[in-house]
Amino acid sequence: MRVWSTPFLVLLSQKDASMTVDGNVSLSVENFGFIETGNVELRPLTILTGESNVGKSWFATLVYALNSFTYGSKYRPSRRLIDYKLLEEDNSPEFVEDKDLWIEKLETGNTIELKEEEAEVLQSYLNSQSKLLKKEINRCFGNTKFSKLIRTNSNQQITVKVEGQRSNSTSSFASIELNATKNEVKYNVRFPRKIAFSENEDFYRKRIIRHLKRMRDDDTTYHKRFIFDDLLGLFNKKFLNTSGAIYFPAGRVGLINNIRSIVSSVLQQEAEADDENNIFRPVSGVNTDFLVSLINARQLENSESSNNFYSRLEKNLLQGRIVVKNDPFNIPYFYYQSENESDPIPLNMSSSMVSQLASIVLLLRSYGRKKRLLILEEPEAHLHPSQQVLLVNEICRWVKAGYRVLLTTHSEWLIEAVRNVLTGNAGNSNPVLRPDQVGVWNFHYNSKKTGSVITEVEWDLDFGGFQAGFEETAQLLHNDWVDANRRVE
Repeated sequence: MRVWSTPFLVLLSQKDASMTVDGNVSLSVENFGFIETGNVELRPLTILTGESNVGKSWFATLVYALNSFTYGSKYRPSRRLIDYKLLEEDNSPEFVEDKDLWIEKLETGNTIELKEEEAEVLQSYLNSQSKLLKKEINRCFGNTKFSKLIRTNSNQQITVKVEGQRSNSTSSFASIELNATKNEVKYNVRFPRKIAFSENEDFYRKRIIRHLKRMRDDDTTYHKRFIFDDLLGLFNKKFLNTSGAIYFPAGRVGLINNIRSIVSSVLQQEAEADDENNIFRPVSGVNTDFLVSLINARQLENSESSNNFYSRLEKNLLQGRIVVKNDPFNIPYFYYQSENESDPIPLNMSSSMVSQLASIVLLLRSYGRKKRLLILEEPEAHLHPSQQVLLVNEICRWVKAGYRVLLTTHSEWLIEAVRNVLTGNAGNSNPVLRPDQVGVWNFHYNSKKTGSVITEVEWDLDFGGFQAGFEETAQLLHNDWVDANRRVE
């Protein structure tokens, strides 16, 4: 099979709760960028490793785009985007046929099972979102043409498919599917038939009951909207496991150190948008969101808690504080204040390690109260191996506390540090995380080197952890050293 002659396929699957840990979501891709094929189960800690230029960052960006679409982006399904006017039409399908039955089920238990017709109504209001998902993927990759996401001829049809994996319990099966060709985009959602409200989702259940009761006396669109919103919110959070994401791009040091110049350049180019010679290209969506998050960040003082995550990073790795001062236009200046110095210095005058970790500190400080998906590209960059180990220990603490983390890495030290966390050899008598909470996936060339293939790196305690491929480079270096010594002799 030729790698780039077949449609681009993306498959997102939500496994049944009894078949996976912590509601993990599986994401499969075919012919996406340089990736020929692969499947990744997004676990509480997901690590993407492999050679450079094989698709790790593209995959991470796709995860962010799917998450931001379903949870918190400009194009996410929300009250602003769903056409609720359809609910007001005389011939609109009845959503809840038996309101008293729903109320009884929700008041006496925590599970409701939708009839097929009820699920279809919910789906019909989401199926109009196809172009919006396409736009969000385009935005995150830099407002490129959708066809540029696959290496193929310009007339090649493109298919994107986001779909839930069927489980033994078909009532809990949920899916999102997007099929896009050059001339047509189709989007289809399968809403789960069975919904179980967990303890921390009980406010959804109570609010749905309240609006169902009011619908018996006043069957208005107002109450229907709230029920729709709650069920769709559950769909995104519970079945797609989306809770908002923060993306830390590989070039974050340059972005944070040049944030004022970037903002100034964007404003100037926007002002000259009518210039026919304008060749300005927008910053990619992940970089834009990163910069906007920094500008809008609420800066809190470390005195709130000495045990919070950003304080631990400052204390254990930075040995100092990140200080922010805003100008009258709310554009921030960033500084680093060493614990041994009284005056801060501009961040761009600090070490590369400090600049590398500064944005992580700032965004955890501002947005860390809500447990989100954190996507970190190459967190080991500019860090000494000993500091990489310290950072891994902190990341595992985040996961233990309820964050989900996806990171890309080229560091053997990082993989080894994760292994030690899982075996309880990282300064803790008991492992902070279990092996089934961590997944390592290797991106490597296919046999013809015309694309990459994603395969899981199995946890093998007999081997000593994760066989991520670094040992091949170590063996090659050793053999070269032996050969060199033989020649000297």
